[in-house]
Amino acid sequence: MKITIYIKSDKSDKSYKKLYTEYLKRLPSTMKISIKKIPKSINKKEGQYIIGINPSGKNLSSEEFSKTFYNIHDDRTIKEIFFVLDNSITVDYDEEIALTSTETSDDMKLVMLSEVLYRGWSINTAKSYHK
Repeated sequence: MKITIYIKSDKSDKSYKKLYTEYLKRLPSTMKISIKKIPKSINKKEGQYIIGINPSGKNLSSEEFSKTFYNIHDDRTIKEIFFVLDNSITVDYDEEIALTSTETSDDMKLVMLSEVLYRGWSINTAKSYHK
């Protein structure tokens, strides 16, 4: 499954980069995750699922996130998942979720999303979360 995380800037603070990189490297290689600067617009195509990260989005428990993500992940009609960390652009989201109820930097959102993806994978595969 190809996963693209869109952020406002392609420059990250080194301390945040170290954190999100640690979580992402724990995920299986079948999750091909890339982090890219968000384009001016995202035109949704068939086989893509777009999730907006927004403080006003749905609040999900770890178990709910895991179930939601893996339902999307396992859907054979979906080839790529986009996470959009910039809610200032207009995108036709399939759904919006909240990582926190407050606005935070893209770097922090990226760390939180990486951790949530890892936690969701741990729940889904019944692996130990703590290393």
